[in-house]
Amino acid sequence: MDNRPVPLLRIALAHWPIKLWLFPALAIFYGGGYWVIQRHLCRPPIHFPMLAIDRWVPFSPEWIGVYQSIYLMLPVAFLAGTRDELRRFALGLLGFTLASFACFIVLPVCGPRLASCPTAGMYGFLVRNDLPFNTFPSLHMAAAAYFCCVAIQLTSGRLRRICIVVFPIWVLLIACSTMATKQHYFVDIPSGVLLGWIAQRVAWRVGRSNAPRRQQREQRAESGSGSV
Repeated sequence: MDNRPVPLLRIALAHWPIKLWLFPALAIFYGGGYWVIQRHLCRPPIHFPMLAIDRWVPFSPEWIGVYQSIYLMLPVAFLAGTRDELRRFALGLLGFTLASFACFIVLPVCGPRLASCPTAGMYGFLVRNDLPFNTFPSLHMAAAAYFCCVAIQLTSGRLRRICIVVFPIWVLLIACSTMATKQHYFVDIPSGVLLGWIAQRVAWRVGRSNAPRRQQREQRAESGSGSV
């Protein structure tokens, strides 16, 4: 019998009391800070010039499903199976979020959203609740890239090989959706991806243990049994 899903489930449930408060707290900080900043601008927002690729990509609100699919990446956080990994996950998320917030405050940019937008469905809900500010760098893409890197970092074997293929393609599709929905300029995308990638690299290098990667995985599997 193949028991590989069992360790994965144990890892997801490891340290659940910490995850129970940590993940909602991070979500409130991420979403709450974003909401407050875009509604209390410190200076008039600017517009970036439209590049050829910005003009080439047509407005297509049908991409909203792909755009919002980033929330399906959230379970990646449960791959953190040790206290150290939880600490690093939180550190990285706080890192790219605070860096983005600083840019939003110092350089508020108004995105390329059309003056007349559909008001029905999922896209209508987005434009009613998300003002066209806080675009550079793309916090959406920073989060997508971060979750992609974390998923690859915290998995092994066959699952890791699947993540290496699936997540970059997923991030690319989300990047396309940010332009098709006119939520972002093209320049917002690479800056966001770079920010998310740097945040993950730094978070997993600070105070990194010298233990081999395989040994650390074994420790994660053992911690999944619920021991601290």
